[in-house]
Amino acid sequence: MPKVSGSARLLRLWDLLVYLDKSAYTPVEKLAAEFGVSVKQINEDLELLAGIETPDNIGFYLVDLDLDALEDEGLVKLSLQAPARIPVQIADDDVIPLIAGLKAIISSEFAQSDQGRAEVARHALEKLSKISGNKSEALDIKLPQAPNVEVAKQVTAAIANGQQLQIEYVNSDDILTTRIVDPAVVVTQNRYVYLRAWCHNRNKERAFRIDRILRATPGEKACPEHLATLSKNADVAAEAA
Repeated sequence: MPKVSGSARLLRLWDLLVYLDKSAYTPVEKLAAEFGVSVKQINEDLELLAGIETPDNIGFYLVDLDLDALEDEGLVKLSLQAPARIPVQIADDDVIPLIAGLKAIISSEFAQSDQGRAEVARHALEKLSKISGNKSEALDIKLPQAPNVEVAKQVTAAIANGQQLQIEYVNSDDILTTRIVDPAVVVTQNRYVYLRAWCHNRNKERAFRIDRILRATPGEKACPEHLATLSKNADVAAEAA
């Protein structure tokens, strides 16, 4: 019989806990067939599970195994004495940047313009903060601020709905222009937030600084061919409108 790795057995033990927590008396043979192992292996797995103590209450076992039913009838009845949760293991190097990024997103106009999006970010932040404890304060990031929440709202809605936008835009020469654009994505680069879009006025791809958009009005459906040509991950500063 091929050797089974420790990680494979660990996953089987977890699946076994979940399975038995939802099942009534289950024959050992059925369990063995369900998990593709021998009856002997299932019995060894059950013995191991029965000896695991709960993490919060030393001296109390994680599962309650009906040994009489197992020995006399070959039936498995196992109930959990604590919720079946996979313990979260995440390194500080991973969780701290995530927390800082979520805080920045929540404070940005793009989250403030959509309460549903903000709530998702807040929920994720709450979960990660519980994992990291005081380490969640180790890093603080702030996104560049766009002055107009309504512009952020219209931009994100147009991208989500595949709509064109008519924007009033002040370019680098402080000249006010009105553009029709097919918006694709919002990106942050070099302290500024940009809208990458297809500009119908120029008939080219352009990047518009969000803080220079004075007003954004949704219009017709955006052109799929234009959106398909946009380089969503390319450098934006060199192509700013």
